[in-house]
Parts: sequence; structure tokens; C-alpha cells
Amino acid sequence: MVERALNCYGGKSYFLRWGSCTISDEEPRWTPNNTDATYPRMYYNPAHNLVFSDYWLEDASYIRLKNIQLGYTIPKDILRKININRLKIYASIDNLVTITNYFGGFDPEVRETAGDNYPQVKTFAIGIQIGL
Repeated sequence: MVERALNCYGGKSYFLRWGSCTISDEEPRWTPNNTDATYPRMYYNPAHNLVFSDYWLEDASYIRLKNIQLGYTIPKDILRKININRLKIYASIDNLVTITNYFGGFDPEVRETAGDNYPQVKTFAIGIQIGL
């Protein structure tokens, strides 16, 4: 698999990620002389690259409109005409919108990103409360 991938890219050496070639060795990688590089150092054996890096950190900041509730209670002088003591009409919306740059469309409130978690569900509800 590695030989086939290297031949596909003209025989140059590439950084291996999940069994496929993704970034060439000509990209700006970390070296002792290039400490401001975009990518971490190129090394395949994970046991030898134990230095902490912020390369894989993602900005998980977000803003979410979590809940909106609107309600209106009909005035009692109108309700007396139809023999009702109380009438309230309401609507509720949960998780209407989330604004984020979090990668892959994952939900920033979910701790795991393995794909086995469900996203926040948008919920719309309307109702009437009647007091006789």
C-alpha cells in the first residue's frame, strides 16, 4: 500500500496518516531550524514523537440559540364571554441555530467525536393551556 501511494505521487516521501499519503515532505514541517512550521515533525513511529503539540487542537468556541419561549395569556374580560377562566397560547423552539467553526460539522457540546453521538435535535412545540 505504501509503495503504491508513493508511486502515485511521483516517488517522493510523504507523511502517512491512516494508511494514506496526505502531505509531502516539501511542506513546512517542524525541524530544529524551522520551529515556526505549519506541520509537526515528520516521523512515523508514534513512540518517538511524545512532545506535546497544538497541531491537533481545534477551536471549539460556538454560540447557540438554545431555547426560545413565547407565550400570551388572553385577557380575562374576553374569556368571561366564552366561560373560560384562563387561556394561554405558547410556542417553544429548542436548538434553533449553532454558529461555530468546529471541524467536520461535529457538535461542540459533545465530548466525543467518534461519530456515535447524536447531534442536538431542533424541537418546535406549540400549545394551549385552558383553565375552566
